[in-house]
Amino acid sequence: MVNSRDRLDALKVLREYSSGRLTNRQVEEAYPTDSRDQAVNAVYSQLWLSWSDSSEHAFDPSLHSGRELLDTFRRCELFLGSELTYEWPRGARLGSWLQLACRTLRLERLAELVAASEVRRAKRLGDWDVWPFFRRSDLERASSAQDRAEIR
Repeated sequence: MVNSRDRLDALKVLREYSSGRLTNRQVEEAYPTDSRDQAVNAVYSQLWLSWSDSSEHAFDPSLHSGRELLDTFRRCELFLGSELTYEWPRGARLGSWLQLACRTLRLERLAELVAASEVRRAKRLGDWDVWPFFRRSDLERASSAQDRAEIR
């Protein structure tokens, strides 16, 4: 179910966080975590993976590898701005509880093996490289629509 209001609220928070204007704690307070829209929840899970729970801090892209996370945030912005239904299974991007438990217990090699297995499974379902979109064609349409809107 697409909830346009929750998506707009989530989009605003995501933009503020990814630009360094909100801290992780402010995101936790402002983000519509009670949404029934699976896209809103999936994007929050991705945001949650980008910070440490041990302290309050703003997003710093230099702490993350390459442009991958920023590209993911950009795709999340495009998806939240669309009316597309989120098609990935619940928890597809976050990973399983097994992976999280392995990381918590500092069993990094096992966590990496579990993550690799989960990514292989997800890639059989849709185009993993364009998450949260399910198909590259949907990403391209959303990106073109965004470009046209910016020209106006």
